[in-house]
Amino acid sequence: MMAIAEAGGRSRQGDLYHFNGHRKKGYVSQWGSPSDLYGKLKYGDCLEFKMKDNFVQRVLNLAHWGIYIGGGRVKSHCRKDREEAATLFNTKIFNSFPASNGKNRGYEIIIEFIEDSAYFESVRVNNKNDLKENWEVCSEKELRRRLRELEVPEYSLLDENCEHFVNRMRFNKNVSGQIDGVKDSGMGFVGAAAIVGTLFAAYKAYDYMKKKDDDDDSDSKE
Repeated sequence: MMAIAEAGGRSRQGDLYHFNGHRKKGYVSQWGSPSDLYGKLKYGDCLEFKMKDNFVQRVLNLAHWGIYIGGGRVKSHCRKDREEAATLFNTKIFNSFPASNGKNRGYEIIIEFIEDSAYFESVRVNNKNDLKENWEVCSEKELRRRLRELEVPEYSLLDENCEHFVNRMRFNKNVSGQIDGVKDSGMGFVGAAAIVGTLFAAYKAYDYMKKKDDDDDSDSKE
């Protein structure tokens, strides 16, 4: 069973995020900052995070997913080093190419406060899968049991990523919609990797030229 890294060192006065009312099935909130979710979350909500300053994940339209466990905390399958996870060279894409069988041993089950994920650009509740046929949301009691007892396989972009983890816990479905979307497009992972490689090379060329222009501007001012 994978190790679980706990958020700690601080306490919360109550739960600023907790919502005790009724919401429509399949609730999806607006994108915003963590504070925009105050008074809007229920235990077991699916949280979707947009990455900030991450060229590769923006290109493939990949998001990070976690599941809300109360007290302002989110549980997810990701890198323990959160800053490293946000950098271009340490994304799930580049660390999970087929050359390594899509596996990455730098990932763990993480519990952290939502606001500690400061490198994320924005976050929202996304319970859209509640509306899918034959996708039954488990009870809170069952969800707590799963989060506490179920073994989580080693991270794999294609088969065991952060979205797989959330859907397995909430629905008992080992599915990642964003990865399935790439597969269904007919592009496949190898095709996606090739496109990312091309875009990455273009990005590096652009970055080099931009830095060169900045250096030239600095030299001209001296």
